Amino acid sequence: MMPQDRKPPSGTTELREKAEALLRSKAQELQEFSLDEINDLVQELRIQNEALHLSQTSLEEANKKYSDFYDFAPVGFLTLDEAGLIREVNLTAASQLGIGRRHLIDKPFRFFIAGEDQRPFLLFINRVFQDPGPQSAEIKLQRPEGGSFFARLDSIAVIDASGARVCRTSVTDISDLKQTEEKLQASERLFASFVGHLPSVAIIRDLEGRFLFVNEALEKTFHNTREDWLGKTVDDLYPPEVIEKFKAQDRLVLETGKPLRALDTLRHPDGLHHWTYYVFPIVDQEGKTVMIGTNAIDVTEPMAVK
Repeated sequence: MMPQDRKPPSGTTELREKAEALLRSKAQELQEFSLDEINDLVQELRIQNEALHLSQTSLEEANKKYSDFYDFAPVGFLTLDEAGLIREVNLTAASQLGIGRRHLIDKPFRFFIAGEDQRPFLLFINRVFQDPGPQSAEIKLQRPEGGSFFARLDSIAVIDASGARVCRTSVTDISDLKQTEEKLQASERLFASFVGHLPSVAIIRDLEGRFLFVNEALEKTFHNTREDWLGKTVDDLYPPEVIEKFKAQDRLVLETGKPLRALDTLRHPDGLHHWTYYVFPIVDQEGKTVMIGTNAIDVTEPMAVK
């Protein structure tokens, strides 16, 4: 028997009406029917009843699969109305927020947003309902019992079955990613601080020879700014004879995967300067060369003394 609060599956009403109409049309003729004709009619009704049952079973199975996918998805799912109230929520989102699902329904989602992100969230939800297409934002969510996490919200405004505009939102915990980014930024600051204050010249270039990083020592030595170097190659900065020498050294380092030490002379505005420098490969975690590093020291004065 179908539960009273469950709507009949699509097509069920039509099949039932056909069966009832067939019965009514045949009722007055039953007395004239033979036993075989009555058996045929019963068989036809049985087939239609089986079709109704299969249709209902298929719908129940589809609903069960959807419910499982929705509730146990690896990300949280929320439906918010235009006032920001939670209308639907899956088990994952309830677990992320640390509160039972039934206690979340009709609660303002802003209650779970950290104070510093309240206004950014308000601007975000307004953008979701105003602009077509998916929108995303990163905010900090806090749990009522304590604790917080960084989340990425991916949202889109749709019209639900009742005709109301709602916001479908997925909630992805990106706390680990944020921690990794913060560690990377801290590492980059330490690197820039250390290399930036070295008395020797430090340079990092990509595999096409473009300058990605130069330290303060290079700026002081050549009396220009790092903006004069970044994004450029040796072709933009040196005379032809020097360019070919530097490119040959780069090719050797890339081919062998080993550092190269050289002693060379460069012309500066105040005359010739002698440099000793190391050109070396910078590799990634897999040992693949991804950049070229150079560390150079001006040894003009020591050589002049000798």
